[in-house]
Amino acid sequence: MEEQQAPSDPRRPRYKKVLKVLRKVFVWLILLIIAIFLLILTPPVQNFITGKATRFLENKLGTKVEIDRLFITLNGRVALDGIYLEDQKGDTLLFAKNVRVSTNLYEIIFDGDINLRTVELDGLVANVVRPSADAAFNYQYIIDAFDSGPSENTESSSGGSSGFRIGEVKINDVILRYADALNGDEYRAAWQNFATDLSKMDIDNDNYAIGGTLLRGLRARIDRRTPVAPKVVQALTDSVVAVDTIKNVPMLLALQQLRLEDADIVYDDSATMTLMQVTANSLLLDKLEVAPDEMRYQAASLVIDKTRFRFDNNTEPKQKQGIDYAHLDANIAKLDLQQFVMKGDSLGGSLQSLALTEQSGLDIRKLSTDFVYGPKEASLKDLDLRTANSNISRSLQIRYDSIGQLSENIDAVYANIDLKGYTCSE
Repeated sequence: MEEQQAPSDPRRPRYKKVLKVLRKVFVWLILLIIAIFLLILTPPVQNFITGKATRFLENKLGTKVEIDRLFITLNGRVALDGIYLEDQKGDTLLFAKNVRVSTNLYEIIFDGDINLRTVELDGLVANVVRPSADAAFNYQYIIDAFDSGPSENTESSSGGSSGFRIGEVKINDVILRYADALNGDEYRAAWQNFATDLSKMDIDNDNYAIGGTLLRGLRARIDRRTPVAPKVVQALTDSVVAVDTIKNVPMLLALQQLRLEDADIVYDDSATMTLMQVTANSLLLDKLEVAPDEMRYQAASLVIDKTRFRFDNNTEPKQKQGIDYAHLDANIAKLDLQQFVMKGDSLGGSLQSLALTEQSGLDIRKLSTDFVYGPKEASLKDLDLRTANSNISRSLQIRYDSIGQLSENIDAVYANIDLKGYTCSE
């Protein structure tokens, strides 16, 4: 007896065909996405995108915008060359010769996180200007062009905000200018090389850990003039509504190292008739920590080499004799300060070496000591002071009930002076 075959389901071939079609569509979609992505990486398409973006910005802002070149690679390297932006008067607002960014495109596209591993800028020029007291800053038109009005959602979105991280930063050949005709301030700065590492910075927790930092060839000038309209400035200040956004997190600034080479900084205040200038050959600061909530400031070491310091208070006449603290001009040949700590009203450290001359005739060949200054005690341990005409060594210690006692009741101050070595010659 022949076995009876089970009737076949006529719908099964249809399901197979549908699955095959869906599979092909999915594969073609993936291939299309990959093809579009690869096309974006080609120079012709990138030039097309650059042109579109430039024309959009020019139409949106109504000023000249230029981007000479855009280049993107698969490994997340983004290059921009020849960025130029004019203000509404036709003056340069921003120019960057080269911008190089190394990032992770996958994190940006799929996670919304921006991780800038390296950022490099070369040939940066920026001019921020308020030309008159009744005018806005020259960048205000950009904010107005993209301002969409007040947001309807005023709730904080800090819980779901995407991440932003930045690593090594290099900014070379820079010229910056900020001028505000309303309050009479003008700041200018230029430098050759700046490099730092911000990879360990945690802004959300107010932990500003900065790695090794180099600043070379700095030329900075701050000019302060009498405000054009002091009453207007005060009215604007009084009208600002302060918004308390400070979190209950102690702030900590930690700088691993700062190396300053070939710097010249000038502060000129015509309103108070004061001038200050610092010209430094080199400065090396190691392991700086600043904790304002604890009133703590400390550094492992500070070494200054060949630095000139000038200060003039031109409201005071120049003295003919002695050190004139209103008119100083000192040349610091060497300063070596170790383990400096200042907390509250106390400070201390180890001055390994100080050598300087001042225009009054002061000539310190060497000064070294371990010093402590506090609310009830001050001391100079292992003091070694050598000038052109004298040599003082050993220690000094004083104790007092309060700082005011030093001026109000000097007789009640305890002093222990040990001058084991003292010489003086005319």
